[in-house]
Amino acid sequence: MSKLFTPFKTGALSLDHRIVMAPLTRLRSEPGDKAGALIRDYYTQRTSEGGLIISEATPVAREGYGYAGAPGIYEDAQIEGWRAVTDAVHARGGKIIMQLWHVGRQSHPGLQPDGKAPVAPSAIQAKGDAYTPDGPRPFSMPRALELHEIPGVIDQ
Repeated sequence: MSKLFTPFKTGALSLDHRIVMAPLTRLRSEPGDKAGALIRDYYTQRTSEGGLIISEATPVAREGYGYAGAPGIYEDAQIEGWRAVTDAVHARGGKIIMQLWHVGRQSHPGLQPDGKAPVAPSAIQAKGDAYTPDGPRPFSMPRALELHEIPGVIDQ
């Protein structure tokens, strides 16, 4: 018999089956990078009784963005938006966990507060593009994080 439809438990998480929706970054936030009705409906439509959804990449701080349109989780309005998503998933019998996100060097000043360089463990520019409000832009050279700044990033 396949284990796909058998219950699974790890830590405090118990599932009725082993079907899990992997994180899919949709970039559909409302102004203020809030999870709104479109995001709520997206996850609710994909909820199964006793199953698990892993949310899309969710920035934990304004400095953590690598894509415009990602719904954040660092302001009260954003928390309320995600609470509505979570409540809707739970109402259909599903469970949801969040993929927390801070992109580090894979960003662009167009996504950073005051247009500053992104911060990363070291000043090594990533290859590829960040998706800014003005379209794709090459990842910029990050500023190396200073040792004394690490607690501030952790606290974000």
